[in-house]
Amino acid sequence: MTIHEKGDCMNNNVAIGKTTSSDSSYPGHMPDNVIDGRPDTYWTPADNAPGHWWKIDLGSEIYINEILVTWVRADKVRYKLELSFDDRNWINASDILEYAIEDNNIRHIINSRARYVRITLVDGLPQGQQSGISNVTIFQGQPAEFICGADVSHLLQIEDFGGKFYDRQGREQDCLQILKDHGVNYIRLKLWNKPGLPLSDPAGYNDKAHVMEMARRVKEMGFKLLLDFHYSDWWADPGKQTMPKDWEGLDFPELEKALYDFTYDVVKSLADQGTTPDMVQVGNEISNGMLWDVAKISDEFNTDSQWDKFCILLKSGMRAVKDVKSSIRTVIHIERSGDNAASVYFFDNLTKRNVEFDVIGLSYYSIWHGPVSVFSHNVFDLAKRYDKDILIVETAYPYTEENGDDTPNSTSTPYTRLLPEYPPTIQGQANNLQAVASVVKKIPNGKGLGFFYWEPAFIPVEGAGWKYGEGSEWDDQTLFDFNGHALWSLDVFRMHAPNMPSIKNKPMP
Repeated sequence: MTIHEKGDCMNNNVAIGKTTSSDSSYPGHMPDNVIDGRPDTYWTPADNAPGHWWKIDLGSEIYINEILVTWVRADKVRYKLELSFDDRNWINASDILEYAIEDNNIRHIINSRARYVRITLVDGLPQGQQSGISNVTIFQGQPAEFICGADVSHLLQIEDFGGKFYDRQGREQDCLQILKDHGVNYIRLKLWNKPGLPLSDPAGYNDKAHVMEMARRVKEMGFKLLLDFHYSDWWADPGKQTMPKDWEGLDFPELEKALYDFTYDVVKSLADQGTTPDMVQVGNEISNGMLWDVAKISDEFNTDSQWDKFCILLKSGMRAVKDVKSSIRTVIHIERSGDNAASVYFFDNLTKRNVEFDVIGLSYYSIWHGPVSVFSHNVFDLAKRYDKDILIVETAYPYTEENGDDTPNSTSTPYTRLLPEYPPTIQGQANNLQAVASVVKKIPNGKGLGFFYWEPAFIPVEGAGWKYGEGSEWDDQTLFDFNGHALWSLDVFRMHAPNMPSIKNKPMP
């Protein structure tokens, strides 16, 4: 490996004066040529083999706004741009391979924190062509507000059944503290009406009492809080929106009042104990409606009258939240992140019925919803079309193909489609999450609020499962291994968190 250092110089290019290196260099075309500011000098590797790289150490973590890569005589060179905190674990700065065109400047909008930057020639340089990187200009920026969130709704249950968590140095630590140390700034908690009825855990996790307890912990540690009403005694999603047992048989005015009263009571109780939610979801993945069959809007229930009832209930929930505190932001959450037509159809119907809310919430799972490019198109369109902020309230990706318990993982279904660019490894998980975060940051006009990772701590612990008598079907998509040790893919949160202390001397392994 060849290493060169250049002297300091005053310039808004923070690469000037930093340490550069490469895995090889052609005589006279050394790595420090890339930061000398001269157009007639450049770095090129010793040969045309694929995989050669150039790298710079910025000395400490900085928030990188933009990287400008200037190529010389680089006709159709494929390369990837990566970021790192520790010079060991690398995360893609971009979701796609970039292509250098002859005499072209390639501008990369980064908006991420990092210490090291690396450019790797994927296919090598064209045979017989003396070409390479002429200049790399790195601009430092100031991070804007951005939600780096985590849904830890199962954490209390996991802890109660003996689950333990360890930081990247192997020290046992509060899971929430580990998340916070990596940049997580927002916690999402789901709420079930009366869990403990058929199928759900008899201990009643995710009820009001447990949410109140978790909210105290969350707020005491300085997190913001997103409360997620399922309006069901158990899981609510596109395939099931089961009416709470206590609400069965109510006529529609009674049901509307029950929803209002329940919403108001929980939010008011949280406010009274000094843990007011910062955002509230009125329903969870409600693209097919909620409180079935009264407010179901799919299949034979896709009628104007059903949509009317559905929207009346949504308005009631929104009103209850705002009646507690008007500054609480309200979220409408669907899972159709990979289906723009279905998303538009849903929100057009809400708009037509004057449903007022603050934020469009989406679930995006690459394994079910498709490529990042499809997701990107949808969120860009929704933000522009409805002039609403966009929040990814659920995302995740597997880090392994193994299973930590006897319960089949959710990725084992025939509907799962692993994307080839994201293998089920820690690296693939990190790159996928980075791609999601980058898309959200690029939503025009600052409409991308951030993302939440769904159940990063849902590790396999006997007795603590997704339903009574079952284990975790999510243990391959957590951000901790089967034994509770933090994975380095957590670095993605650090890359995007708006406020983080810089680690100058001792990066986390």
